[in-house]
Amino acid sequence: MSLAIAKIIDTALENKDQAILVEHFNDVYLNFMLHNVEETILHSQLTRIFEQVEPIHILQFSINVLNTEIILKLSPKLLQLFEEIIKDLYTIFIASNNNDDIEHILFQILQLTACNRSYIDFNQYLLKSEVYFTKNKSTKNMLKLLDSLHILDVLNDKELFHLVHSFRGRICNLLTEYQDAIVEYEKAGEYALQLKTYGDYAVCIESIGVTYGIIGNFSLQLHYHTLAKSIREEHQIYNLIGNSYINIGLCYMNLGEKIKAEEYYRKGLEYQIQNNHTAGIAIGKLLLSKVITDNDQKIIMLKEVLPYFFSVNDDSRIVETYIDIVETYISIQDYDQAKEYLHLSNERVNEENTNPIQGLLYKAFSTYYHASKNPYKDDKLAEIYLCKAIEIFKHLGIKDYAFQSLEDYALLLEKQERWMEHSRVYKEFHTLQQEVLNAEVQSKIQAFEILQQKGKEDHERQLQEVKYKEQEKLLHTILPAQIANRILNGQTLIAESAESVSVFFMDIVQFTDIARNLTPNELLNSLNNIFSDIDQLAIEHNIEKIKTLGDAYMAVASLPNQDSDHVENILSFALEVIDKSVDWTLGTKPFTVRIGIHVGPVVAGVIGKQRFTYDVWGDTVNIASRLEQTSEPNRIQISDIVQQLVADIPKFHCTNRGEIELKGRGKMQTFWLTKPESER
Repeated sequence: MSLAIAKIIDTALENKDQAILVEHFNDVYLNFMLHNVEETILHSQLTRIFEQVEPIHILQFSINVLNTEIILKLSPKLLQLFEEIIKDLYTIFIASNNNDDIEHILFQILQLTACNRSYIDFNQYLLKSEVYFTKNKSTKNMLKLLDSLHILDVLNDKELFHLVHSFRGRICNLLTEYQDAIVEYEKAGEYALQLKTYGDYAVCIESIGVTYGIIGNFSLQLHYHTLAKSIREEHQIYNLIGNSYINIGLCYMNLGEKIKAEEYYRKGLEYQIQNNHTAGIAIGKLLLSKVITDNDQKIIMLKEVLPYFFSVNDDSRIVETYIDIVETYISIQDYDQAKEYLHLSNERVNEENTNPIQGLLYKAFSTYYHASKNPYKDDKLAEIYLCKAIEIFKHLGIKDYAFQSLEDYALLLEKQERWMEHSRVYKEFHTLQQEVLNAEVQSKIQAFEILQQKGKEDHERQLQEVKYKEQEKLLHTILPAQIANRILNGQTLIAESAESVSVFFMDIVQFTDIARNLTPNELLNSLNNIFSDIDQLAIEHNIEKIKTLGDAYMAVASLPNQDSDHVENILSFALEVIDKSVDWTLGTKPFTVRIGIHVGPVVAGVIGKQRFTYDVWGDTVNIASRLEQTSEPNRIQISDIVQQLVADIPKFHCTNRGEIELKGRGKMQTFWLTKPESER
């Protein structure tokens, strides 16, 4: 029967009888030919068939016949033939925009290029698939297509796995499934390490950094971009080193350090220009424009990059650039130009797909309609757009954008004296703001966890020293040096008691009222400057910082190392904090601090198995905290025990305050600590 079909096909070819060819060109024919005919003869006959049969019939043949089992039987020469034929079908059918046909053709090309180990072609058609599915607003179908490539499991090819997981990471990011994207990039990175393709590994690490940046975890964003830069420098992969500098610049911009951001952007642009990296130059200029202050230069730079983003159909970057142009025109009160670019942005945003750019566009609309000197000012529209932006940022879990937008909303409601709504929105803003402010410490701990898990096989050994130093640096940032070293040496349980430890608490008087009038960046920069100064004073006086919580600062003396002069040291430290506080401001507003100090026994140790925190507990800690809470502005309140220990030291002057009521403790004799009158 099969032999008869083969003869029928041969005769039909001679007679150019397409109807007969179509009727008998099937799996029975191909299976027979694969097992019974020399490859050269089959290749020749298939070539003649493909020349005579209409594309629609070739497509039908590929749907019915070219399954995984058949493809795995094809020789490299036949694989190449089928690959070329199906690629020709893609060219023909892409113009027809028949979704079912195009999706099947892409599936077949990916199968054939994978089986033929045509890695470049495989990756090229992954990208073509992304363009196709994105254009047709069906990006989720791309993941379904990848899931259906069961041939990859049979081939078990590490290079293919690397390409697929990298690509899945891209698609998950497009779908705003950010945690899934990170997992995919991690898998891709593992395969790159196994293949020892360190350039690809750096790209995976970089992609994780980009994803953390999108979701607002700027410490981990900085960590991964710095790690990618280290990998490129270690393995002398300089063609993409410009990316690393620009990405690190972005991290610093997100952390509010614009001067440092500009420094990295300009260095990155030098590398991109040197390497003739067109995409990198465009992105570098876009980001640099965000930190320069000259508005005319900013608009010129933004308009310079648009042609490139149009040439690659990068709608996301186009809209981002438009939004930056809009905000610049608003700042110089050119509202007609701002309006024009807002509408250009709106034309390119797909409202069916929720993404950060859509939220930023809504926020730009709100800013435009809320501008006080805008002749088109419309507070109602401004509120509608701002609420849409907040909804998107909250849905995507982008907390920094969300709390900034909530702050804008609270200000809008305050101006309209809508106090009930203002109270609700401000409370939500404040809660989210605290989460963002505290995220920095949490991010460092997360970064340490990830460092512990990173690295495989040969590269693990090669990067071990670098990783150990990174771990050591991070641990010494969040833990006392002695405790960090014990963890690095493998100790898992750290708990100890101390009979005599000085405990210090400080907070800012009326912090909440002052902070309410500051922008997030002003607040973060101010707290960073204040706590950095206190950290330096702590080092000078042999004091161990335990933690900060909001505006509060806790420290101890005589832990983890014993110090016979701990009481004297912590009192000197407290007096210098009071002296230094006159130079501090929150934004531009001066403030006062209050301090409480007690001495006694404590228990100290590390809590958490994955996220380490060094902390101190006990009645001594509670009393010190209560002393701080009942202290007064620019005053240091100490317990009677502390006063007794320093009564004979001339450089400390203690004034009896009398008995005060401490919550949970009852009445306690306390003293005010100052310098001697001669030194004030």
